[in-house]
Amino acid sequence: MKFLSRDNILNASDIEFEDVEVPEWGGTVRVRELTTAEVENFSLRTSDARGQLDISRMSGLRAEVVSWALIDEEGKQLLNKRDAEQLQMKSHRVIDRLFNKVLVMSGLQDQVAEGEGSEPEKKA
Repeated sequence: MKFLSRDNILNASDIEFEDVEVPEWGGTVRVRELTTAEVENFSLRTSDARGQLDISRMSGLRAEVVSWALIDEEGKQLLNKRDAEQLQMKSHRVIDRLFNKVLVMSGLQDQVAEGEGSEPEKKA
Protein backbone atom coordinates (compact mmCIF):
# COMPACT_ATOMS: atom_id res chain seq x y z
CA MET A 1 0.00 0.00 0.00
CA LYS A 2 1.33 3.44 -0.96
CA PHE A 3 0.34 6.39 1.20
CA LEU A 4 0.23 9.65 -0.69
CA SER A 5 2.09 12.68 0.47
CA ARG A 6 0.77 16.23 0.41
CA ASP A 7 2.77 16.89 -2.78
CA ASN A 8 1.45 13.69 -4.39
CA ILE A 9 -2.11 14.85 -3.78
CA LEU A 10 -1.73 18.51 -4.70
CA ASN A 11 0.36 17.82 -7.81
CA ALA A 12 -1.80 14.98 -9.16
CA SER A 13 -3.30 15.75 -12.56
CA ASP A 14 -6.85 14.50 -12.00
CA ILE A 15 -8.99 16.77 -14.19
CA GLU A 16 -10.26 14.85 -17.21
CA PHE A 17 -10.91 16.43 -20.58
CA GLU A 18 -12.43 15.46 -23.93
CA ASP A 19 -12.14 16.83 -27.42
CA VAL A 20 -15.57 17.65 -28.83
CA GLU A 21 -16.32 18.25 -32.49
CA VAL A 22 -18.31 21.44 -33.05
CA PRO A 23 -19.16 21.48 -36.77
CA GLU A 24 -21.13 24.70 -36.34
CA TRP A 25 -17.88 26.44 -35.37
CA GLY A 26 -15.77 24.59 -37.95
CA GLY A 27 -13.59 22.50 -35.67
CA THR A 28 -12.95 20.86 -32.33
CA VAL A 29 -12.84 22.24 -28.80
CA ARG A 30 -11.30 20.72 -25.70
CA VAL A 31 -13.64 20.57 -22.70
CA ARG A 32 -12.61 19.68 -19.17
CA GLU A 33 -14.60 18.61 -16.16
CA LEU A 34 -15.30 21.23 -13.51
CA THR A 35 -13.11 21.69 -10.46
CA THR A 36 -14.53 21.37 -6.96
CA ALA A 37 -14.62 25.18 -6.63
CA GLU A 38 -16.57 25.49 -9.89
CA VAL A 39 -19.04 22.76 -8.88
CA GLU A 40 -19.65 24.55 -5.59
CA ASN A 41 -20.12 27.86 -7.44
CA PHE A 42 -22.54 26.10 -9.81
CA SER A 43 -24.46 24.61 -6.89
CA LEU A 44 -24.72 27.95 -5.09
CA ARG A 45 -25.89 29.70 -8.26
CA THR A 46 -28.56 27.09 -9.01
CA SER A 47 -29.93 26.29 -5.55
CA ASP A 48 -32.78 27.91 -3.68
CA ALA A 49 -32.72 28.66 0.06
CA ARG A 50 -33.53 24.98 0.85
CA GLY A 51 -30.67 23.71 -1.30
CA GLN A 52 -33.01 22.46 -4.03
CA LEU A 53 -32.20 23.03 -7.70
CA ASP A 54 -33.99 26.12 -8.99
CA ILE A 55 -33.60 26.30 -12.77
CA SER A 56 -34.99 29.83 -12.78
CA ARG A 57 -31.61 30.88 -11.29
CA MET A 58 -29.67 29.53 -14.27
CA SER A 59 -29.79 32.69 -16.42
CA GLY A 60 -26.48 32.95 -18.25
CA LEU A 61 -25.04 29.97 -16.43
CA ARG A 62 -24.80 27.62 -19.42
CA ALA A 63 -22.46 29.98 -21.26
CA GLU A 64 -20.51 30.68 -18.07
CA VAL A 65 -19.99 26.97 -17.36
CA VAL A 66 -18.86 26.40 -20.95
CA SER A 67 -16.41 29.30 -20.61
CA TRP A 68 -14.98 27.70 -17.44
CA ALA A 69 -14.53 24.35 -19.20
CA LEU A 70 -13.04 25.30 -22.59
CA ILE A 71 -9.26 24.83 -22.50
CA ASP A 72 -6.38 24.89 -24.96
CA GLU A 73 -4.03 21.99 -25.69
CA GLU A 74 -1.94 22.85 -22.61
CA GLY A 75 -4.96 22.83 -20.29
CA LYS A 76 -5.19 26.61 -19.91
CA GLN A 77 -8.63 28.20 -19.79
CA LEU A 78 -9.48 29.76 -23.16
CA LEU A 79 -12.21 32.20 -22.17
CA ASN A 80 -12.85 34.78 -19.46
CA LYS A 81 -15.98 36.29 -17.89
CA ARG A 82 -16.45 38.81 -20.70
CA ASP A 83 -16.17 35.97 -23.24
CA ALA A 84 -18.86 34.08 -21.31
CA GLU A 85 -21.21 37.02 -21.88
CA GLN A 86 -20.46 36.84 -25.62
CA LEU A 87 -21.07 33.08 -25.62
CA GLN A 88 -24.68 33.86 -24.68
CA MET A 89 -25.09 35.19 -28.22
CA LYS A 90 -23.98 31.87 -29.77
CA SER A 91 -26.26 29.03 -30.84
CA HIS A 92 -28.21 27.56 -27.94
CA ARG A 93 -27.87 24.10 -29.51
CA VAL A 94 -24.08 24.34 -29.44
CA ILE A 95 -23.79 25.86 -25.96
CA ASP A 96 -26.34 23.42 -24.55
CA ARG A 97 -24.51 20.45 -26.09
CA LEU A 98 -21.19 21.60 -24.57
CA PHE A 99 -22.86 22.46 -21.24
CA ASN A 100 -24.39 18.98 -21.04
CA LYS A 101 -21.02 17.39 -21.88
CA VAL A 102 -19.42 19.33 -18.99
CA LEU A 103 -22.24 18.27 -16.63
CA VAL A 104 -21.78 14.60 -17.53
CA MET A 105 -18.00 14.83 -17.13
CA SER A 106 -18.43 16.57 -13.76
CA GLY A 107 -21.10 14.21 -12.40
CA LEU A 108 -23.81 16.89 -12.32
CA GLN A 109 -26.21 15.67 -15.01
CA ASP A 110 -28.54 13.87 -12.58
CA GLN A 111 -28.79 16.91 -10.32
CA VAL A 112 -29.84 19.14 -13.23
CA ALA A 113 -32.11 16.53 -14.82
CA GLU A 114 -34.04 16.13 -11.56
CA GLY A 115 -34.52 19.88 -11.25
CA GLU A 116 -35.64 20.34 -14.85
CA GLY A 117 -38.22 17.61 -14.47
CA SER A 118 -39.86 19.07 -11.40
CA GLU A 119 -42.54 21.69 -11.36
CA PRO A 120 -41.64 24.96 -9.67
CA GLU A 121 -43.53 25.56 -6.45
CA LYS A 122 -46.30 28.12 -6.63
CA LYS A 123 -46.21 30.90 -4.10
CA ALA A 124 -49.36 31.36 -2.04
